[in-house]
Amino acid sequence: MAKTCGGCSEEIVAGVTYLTAEDKLWHEQCFQCSQCKKPLSGTKYFIKDDGSRRCAVCAAAAAGTCHKCKKSLLGDGVFTQT
Repeated sequence: MAKTCGGCSEEIVAGVTYLTAEDKLWHEQCFQCSQCKKPLSGTKYFIKDDGSRRCAVCAAAAAGTCHKCKKSLLGDGVFTQT
């Protein structure tokens, strides 16, 4: 059975760099932030309740800050590796 990308559903062919994340295989360019489309390979990212992914910059912007201490409300995130 051919290996397919979790993003574009196309075959992952020999010699092409890919990564494993969220129990799927991905072309590096297909594993990206759902908001800004920046590739997430080798970076920290955050998974929203709907399953979409955000890079640290987009997630921090959406998370906001505590009104009392002014620290980010963002958690630890997930790291990817190729």
